[in-house]
Amino acid sequence: MIAVIDANVLYKASLRDLLMYLMASDAFQGKWSVKIHMEWTSNLIANGRDESKVLRTRKLMDEYFPDAIVSHYQHLIKKQSLPEIADRHVLAAAIKAKADFIITENLKHFPKKHLPENLRAVSPDEFLVLLSRVKPHQVLSGVKAHRGSLKNPPFSILDYVQARKDQGLKEFATFLMAHRSSI
Repeated sequence: MIAVIDANVLYKASLRDLLMYLMASDAFQGKWSVKIHMEWTSNLIANGRDESKVLRTRKLMDEYFPDAIVSHYQHLIKKQSLPEIADRHVLAAAIKAKADFIITENLKHFPKKHLPENLRAVSPDEFLVLLSRVKPHQVLSGVKAHRGSLKNPPFSILDYVQARKDQGLKEFATFLMAHRSSI
């Protein structure tokens, strides 16, 4: 399963980290472009985050997942039709990557009628639920590793599930609660 991760999803540290752990557990292949990177990193920096830490995170993502970077898609941008012109680069990157999904918080920016048949725009919660059905063992492995990485403060299983729920991942939190003995 291949998914382009939109900047508005990568912007959120906890969600970004969870997705990186899921990629590391081979639950899915995440993709992004340099332009997507520029969007989330510049927004974090503009909102007061430490520039060196943000750029270090970006560098680590690219080093750990070198195949995640989509390039040579620019010629496809102008051919795309979306309500938000500024999002055409995301769709073009998804087409170039042969993605199955675009994970985004802005579903209205990617209406089904403007997407190729084999591509769906989904919310993070919807994507994580779909992924849990297709690759439950890899998802639980990635979640367990993510929860284990949270040391300051450490999260109990129930606190971890509640944090995902508070993050807007309500259906995914239900899945995690049903499989709490594995995380």
